[in-house]
Amino acid sequence: MKPRLKGLIVFILVGLVLLLFSTRLILILTGYSLSKVQIETKNLSQDIAWSIDNINAPVGILDLVYFNGWAFDRTFPTSLERNISFILKTDGYAHEIAAKTFSMPNIAEYFEAQNVTSEGLGYTGSFSTIALQDGKYELLIKYWDERNTPAIVYTGRVFVKGGGDFEEIPRE
Repeated sequence: MKPRLKGLIVFILVGLVLLLFSTRLILILTGYSLSKVQIETKNLSQDIAWSIDNINAPVGILDLVYFNGWAFDRTFPTSLERNISFILKTDGYAHEIAAKTFSMPNIAEYFEAQNVTSEGLGYTGSFSTIALQDGKYELLIKYWDERNTPAIVYTGRVFVKGGGDFEEIPRE
């Protein structure tokens, strides 16, 4: 076999492999790959004050959903190191999506009587719906601070992924 033909065959095979796994590769390279995790949600917290200010419809070629809001622990409002993640829970597994935190002086001012600090009070993040399998997902928020004791809050919001769509189911 001629070296030129071998090169062409190798090029075609590599192209086919990349084509078959392109979505997964793109998600990994862009940081939007989601892994399945087991998260215990039986003991939900009542101590977390939270708000989801925005969850947009999927946009762009990666069907990105952006979210933002704020959260703090009522039992430890002076925390300086808050961490937030979204949890999309379905039957048998969940996806945890880390959020970036930032200062929100306006929210801290609103809760001034509770002595809430503004550092890390706000959060923002995104995920690609392409990384989700079709199904029904409950949305939870995971909160932890410098005490490293995570607390999970049920938001009451449920989303359905199917047929390329990602939509919230209206509350009853």
